[in-house]
Amino acid sequence: MRAAAVALIILVLAAVASLYALASVAAMPAQQPVSTPYYSYSGTTNFNYLASLRPNILYNQTTLGPGEGILFTNLVASINLSYDFVATFTAASNITLIAGFAVTLAAPSAWNYSLNSSAFVVPQRSMALDDSVSVSTFVNMSTVSRIVATIASETGVVPVQFYLNFTGPLILNVNSGGHASSYTFSPILSFVIGSSEMTPGPLSSTFAQSVTHDGTVTNTGRNQDLIISGILSAGFVVAAGVAGYYAARPRPRSTRAQVKEFTEPYRDAIAVTSTPPKRAELVVLADWLDLVHVADMLGKPILHWEWTKSHPTRHLFYVLDYYTQYVYLVPAEGRPDEEILSELR
Repeated sequence: MRAAAVALIILVLAAVASLYALASVAAMPAQQPVSTPYYSYSGTTNFNYLASLRPNILYNQTTLGPGEGILFTNLVASINLSYDFVATFTAASNITLIAGFAVTLAAPSAWNYSLNSSAFVVPQRSMALDDSVSVSTFVNMSTVSRIVATIASETGVVPVQFYLNFTGPLILNVNSGGHASSYTFSPILSFVIGSSEMTPGPLSSTFAQSVTHDGTVTNTGRNQDLIISGILSAGFVVAAGVAGYYAARPRPRSTRAQVKEFTEPYRDAIAVTSTPPKRAELVVLADWLDLVHVADMLGKPILHWEWTKSHPTRHLFYVLDYYTQYVYLVPAEGRPDEEILSELR
């Protein structure tokens, strides 16, 4: 009984879970969004600088580029700033490129000053794979020092360090196969200028852009999941129903339980014996109470014998009165009563 109940609970839970899964799949949209790529492009900006040095005894050269030595602030007379921008396309594209630069000075959380800027339009052209453009400008560090000193005297803010920012704003207008795209890219090379050194930041910056078309397609997986979930749900529901039927169906009581029930009130008058009734005159009684009445009249005990050779075990009660035996055979499935009684006659 306990095993059947456990199995029923498991099946019910499985049925509920499968129905929930079916409802979840049914709630999925019949159409699902999809992005179709048209083309993509990317760009890389590589910065460079070349610092011209004042006469000094530290370096045996008049200029310093990236990786060639420390830029000491007092030694740098001027600096040439440049960048190369390379664009790469996955499809033949017509582009218009607006390229330029801006040089600014900035003190952290204090002020910003535009030192120089310029922009120009690269004529529209067709790019099959990649193309590039170069931009450069010149900065006089004596001019920078005078500007910073003037701002400090006017504002009273004397920065411990400030920034020299070289920005390369780029605007790409791209058209490929009738699909247009616009992208603004603002790479920057920043120098941290302190009392002793000028420290450049990263010299490279990249971007990537993809042009897609957003649409919808039929969610084919949803239909397959609906069929699978429906089959599983139906199977679990049917199995749970069958298990519930068998779990709720009354179970036949065992013969031993029946015997205990009707003999309990007379247990003091019953004696268990391992000796079967002897072959003698048998008086077969059809009712248990008839045997109880006979035992009461004769003042004899009721003997209880279990015939274990029979399957299932048969229970026989009898009262012995000299050569007469009053017998009550408890009804049970298996061999007919007459066959069993015939072996005792």
